Amino acid sequence: MEQVKKIFIAGLISFFTLMITYGSSFSETFEKISDPVMASSDNRYAWAMCEFTPESNSQTFLYVGTKNKVFGETGEIHRMNLETEEWENVTPDFEQDNQGVRALIVYENESGKALYAGTVNRVTGCLVFRTFNGKDWEIVSLPKFGTCAFRSCDSIRAAAVIGGDLYFGTVNERKLIFEQPYLFRFREQKTDSGRIDKKLSWEAVIKPSDNLINDKQKAFGAMLEYTDKYGEKLTYAATWNQRDGVHLLVSETGDSGSWSIVMDDGFGDRTTAIFQMLEHNGYLYCCTGNGATGFKLYRSNNPTESDSWEKIGDDNFGIGTHAKYAWAMLKRSDNTLYLTTMIFNLFTAFAPNEQKGAYIFKSSDGLTWDQIVGPGSDTGAGFGDHENLGVRSVCEINGTVYFGTVANPFFPNFLVSHGYEIWKLVD
Repeated sequence: MEQVKKIFIAGLISFFTLMITYGSSFSETFEKISDPVMASSDNRYAWAMCEFTPESNSQTFLYVGTKNKVFGETGEIHRMNLETEEWENVTPDFEQDNQGVRALIVYENESGKALYAGTVNRVTGCLVFRTFNGKDWEIVSLPKFGTCAFRSCDSIRAAAVIGGDLYFGTVNERKLIFEQPYLFRFREQKTDSGRIDKKLSWEAVIKPSDNLINDKQKAFGAMLEYTDKYGEKLTYAATWNQRDGVHLLVSETGDSGSWSIVMDDGFGDRTTAIFQMLEHNGYLYCCTGNGATGFKLYRSNNPTESDSWEKIGDDNFGIGTHAKYAWAMLKRSDNTLYLTTMIFNLFTAFAPNEQKGAYIFKSSDGLTWDQIVGPGSDTGAGFGDHENLGVRSVCEINGTVYFGTVANPFFPNFLVSHGYEIWKLVD
């Protein structure tokens, strides 16, 4: 009897420990608002999402950049009028090989406020487009930013506006061709005729010849300006390293030659990627991913000290190693945090339901996380649709939170019934 009592007490302790770490499942209501015509089964990714209000008409739109699964077909840019929730296609005149838009960001300089879009092109290299009125686009970069890179400027991933400057970090999309990514800064320069000088406007502030990172780095995955507990404001850039673990670099100015490495071992356990960073309650949070062991969430209020990082909860929040990425994170205007995931199992078609479809978690303090999308909530994994294996993008506009999904990109079309979807949280 005494042994049974001990087992019962131990079970209670484990249960309440889990509840303290992850909280209980949360009841939230979601509504799908995407246009099924736009989200064809080829447009699998809501790869980027952004709010933009063109100064020319003062109407606010939700913009979505997509990835097309079919090589040689172009990705698209769709936008939704916030008032009418009507969608339209506003894709630039892409070359055939621009497979998608991986970054959307609003930036304002002397030329005005514009929406910038960074593309993926595995043939001629990535480009940056911009629009001032929300529909008419111009190219503001040379292919591959004018570098001689072979594969490391195939794509853009990290995007940030820091200190009045626009930054983009690149991705090497070829796993078998090792080449270091770049980090570029945009300071617009004009020609004598008043047109943008595409070569002089971009500077590689981190480049291979700096010898800061090696060719095992796949990408610059995230970037953020953060003020630590001592009041020191620094710019952080995080990499994606599938072999040695993520690197974290820091600079006071963002200038070329000012960067140094403050972490090079993936938080001590060779975590391979940081996909997003944000500040919450004085801490810098890092959403990570690992194709083998799954995602982890870390935070620190003194990131330049490698031993200052703490892991929040268990690996994968206890879901399992099929939860590969903590893919996106949002701090809402009411200080609530949302964390989205990517779920992948090599044998997804035969996996149990709890290993299909993306999860979403919610937290008010950054420590206790409630499952609001997943098998333990009122809304099943992938918003009740197992084809939605990831939530790649998230943003808040006028108090409403929007989520962009990824339909299974590994399956051929005859096994997938739809492309990306946009869902909104209905309070």
